[in-house]
Formats: sequence, C-alpha cells, structure tokens
Amino acid sequence: MLTGQNRAIARLALVLAKAPYEVDETLVDDVLREDQCEERFIHILAWASFSGARRFAQRIAEAVGRSLTESMYADGLSIGQPRREPDRNR
Repeated sequence: MLTGQNRAIARLALVLAKAPYEVDETLVDDVLREDQCEERFIHILAWASFSGARRFAQRIAEAVGRSLTESMYADGLSIGQPRREPDRNR
C-alpha cells in the first residue's frame, strides 16, 4: 500500500491520466507539500499526460480494428517521425 508522498503522486498521476479535468488544488498541494521540487512535479505531470494520451490513442486504434503498433507500422511510422501524406498520383 502506498503512503505519504508516493500516495499523493500516484493519486495525482491517475487522475491526470484518466480525468484531467478533475485535477484540483488539493491534489497539487498534496504532492507539493511532501516534495517541493517543481522539476520532479513537472516530470510527474508529463509522464501522466503522456500515459493518458497513449491510452487514448490505443483505444482509437483498437476501435478501428488495429493495435497502435500495427497501425504505426502499417502507415510506415516510427516514434518521432512525422506522418507521411498519401501519394495521390497513383
């Protein structure tokens, strides 16, 4: 079971990843009360935001019948590459 700082961080990360509109001052204050390092706080926010976005993208890909990885490879993408426009001259 998580306690103290770890519990506050986990709670904030989960809320941010699943329902970011529910993040409030209480969640933020709970984390910063335990550890006032703003750099660490920003890392937590970035990780949770990325995790939420990845989960959202996974659900969209599954809704169209392909996994996210299959979708990226089928489109000729890899992480960090811009999306290619289809060749309309064919």
